[in-house]
Amino acid sequence: TIADGLFGSQRARDCLPSKSGSGACQGTVNGQLTELRDALTAAKRRQPDRKLDLMLLSIGANDIYFSGLVADVIVDHATERALFRRSGVMASVDDARSAMTRDLPQGFAKLREALKPLVGDLARVVYTSYANPTLANGGAPCPGGRAGFDIHPSFNAQPQRLAAVSNFVEREFLPQLQALA
Repeated sequence: TIADGLFGSQRARDCLPSKSGSGACQGTVNGQLTELRDALTAAKRRQPDRKLDLMLLSIGANDIYFSGLVADVIVDHATERALFRRSGVMASVDDARSAMTRDLPQGFAKLREALKPLVGDLARVVYTSYANPTLANGGAPCPGGRAGFDIHPSFNAQPQRLAAVSNFVEREFLPQLQALA
């Protein structure tokens, strides 16, 4: 997310191999803005007038619980749905919409302010777009079903939930990201 990953550190999901071969893992990784500041500082030591050429930035999906929306679409059995909902692994379109209107604009504004001293002209920042992964057949929502989700018996791309997420992504989330960018 913008807060955890760009600004703040986050739990490491993968550990980089070390030269010592010890296999030790820090457990967290620095925020990407800290890493960018450090990289620019190191570059300016060698070349004082060095500026950032271009930054590609793809943000927003994690901020609106996109993986939780995916879980809401594919987890079909009531017991698993209740457990996932209770543990915070699943999110509804309403949860995503709330985060999108409540948190995303402020996060984007904070990010812009943090980038200005690093990149100068924000024209050097290119916001890359997301594709809507729920579309098929020339732009229609996927029909749903178990195809590709047969790894576990509780998985099934439920057509109504898939259509609701698809419509939210296409009609609300992607236009909101475009407006913010």
